[in-house]
Amino acid sequence: MAMVFVTQTGSRYHASTDMRCLENASGTLAISLETAVAGGLRPCVTCDAPAVPESTEGDRQWLRAIDDWARTGVFESFWEQAFARRVLASTPGISSDDVEPQGYISVGTETYKVDFSVPKAGLVIEVDGYAKDGVPLTASDVERRNRRDAALQTRGLTVLHFSNAQVQQEPLACRAQIAAAVAAKVAQVPTDIAQPVPQTGDTDPSSGDKASAPTRRSPIGLLIGLAAATVVVVVGVMLAVNSGSSESPAVLPLVAPSTVAAPTSEGSTAPLAGGACPAGYPIKGNINKSGDRIAHSPGQQYYEETKIYSSDGEGCFADLAAAEASGFRASKR
Repeated sequence: MAMVFVTQTGSRYHASTDMRCLENASGTLAISLETAVAGGLRPCVTCDAPAVPESTEGDRQWLRAIDDWARTGVFESFWEQAFARRVLASTPGISSDDVEPQGYISVGTETYKVDFSVPKAGLVIEVDGYAKDGVPLTASDVERRNRRDAALQTRGLTVLHFSNAQVQQEPLACRAQIAAAVAAKVAQVPTDIAQPVPQTGDTDPSSGDKASAPTRRSPIGLLIGLAAATVVVVVGVMLAVNSGSSESPAVLPLVAPSTVAAPTSEGSTAPLAGGACPAGYPIKGNINKSGDRIAHSPGQQYYEETKIYSSDGEGCFADLAAAEASGFRASKR
């Protein structure tokens, strides 16, 4: 049941009889909530919604958010504002920053407007039961709502509906249902997991969706991998020996960041296959025809004419200081 209140200005509202109403309003005969809504009476949000206690910063944040939403015309009905005050503001597990009122969600080529959403929990909340003009929902309204819910669920969203009567008469039950949905969704996606563990080999059917632990590589596989890497390095050195450079633009092939050359001396490392230096040792040290040791920095347009004999001390260095310490001078080009 709802009590009808009339203010001194003639405005008519309805509110539950157990709530304190406006000081300047007088109550009349109690009627059913449906009758009050059908008669065009607005819910008395000011008196019908218990004040949110300003005991914590979170409570004050909710009050400011609801006031801002109301002042900027976010709410499309008094029921939505009452829902924010009576239900959302006291629901554990969410803050006003977690809630987006009157948002839009796209599914394929369709875009749907929702009353409230909680993105972190994949939750959509609708406050309904009556159309915006107070007329009960028709069969076509219900069918359209069901189609929209099904589309939103294909995105992995949970959709909750609360009637106007639930908002007014069962706020505690509404809060409990939302809190349970938020807790269930958040628990499904731990924040400390950045990406799934790749599966290697067959998965036990009884293990559900769990990914099997990566299998250990056999010693034979490791030996084959090392042999292949050795062949690549030898081929690269042979190519480097037969390729001199003379006044031509330096073109350094891209090297995978995971490739690391083993150090050959203090502060230096051997070039990779193809004569390129690894990312951590960008300074290239070569020897010219006169036997001069020359260090080339990345980005230099031309190399001085050099010959490439790894046995003569060709190497890659972390910086020019390391190259100079090994007897190389900076290139003049």
